[in-house]
Amino acid sequence: MTVPATPHFVTVAGGQLRLWSAGEGAPVVVLPGLVRAASVVANRLAAVAPDRAFRVIELPGIGGSADVPCESLAQIVDAVRGAIERCGLGGAPILAFDLAAPIAAQLRGTREFVNLAPARAWARRPLAAPDLTEPISMPCSRICATRRCSMRRPAGARRAKATRFRPRTNSTP
Repeated sequence: MTVPATPHFVTVAGGQLRLWSAGEGAPVVVLPGLVRAASVVANRLAAVAPDRAFRVIELPGIGGSADVPCESLAQIVDAVRGAIERCGLGGAPILAFDLAAPIAAQLRGTREFVNLAPARAWARRPLAAPDLTEPISMPCSRICATRRCSMRRPAGARRAKATRFRPRTNSTP
């Protein structure tokens, strides 16, 4: 039976990154990308290769590492590099999944990439995330009044009458 991954926190410039440890043996640094949770990746890898010690770093801006600044690729790489050095994993190979490939490409050492299709697809598109730092100050009813919203009732529609749930009775004797 495999022991579940355990979380640890590593202090880096800008905050703390959460690192999940699973398995025993030669260490492997893992960057899980954005598709799967770091704890899930750690548990799956340890089940497949129990002779390795997987150290899965939760990327800045995600989960337990959410407070670490991540405004640029350089900032993310510096935070991940700091965690690797702080844990004494500088010589360990790096395994990067999907959208973590650009981060691993900036790090030194042996690197392996898994499922690069999402990273290549994002690289081909000039996509940028919207600014989510400004909270929406309008109440939902005002937003719905200014935009088409599936939650808004059509003009003239009345509220549905509340009905009570009545359990069916079995008429069979």
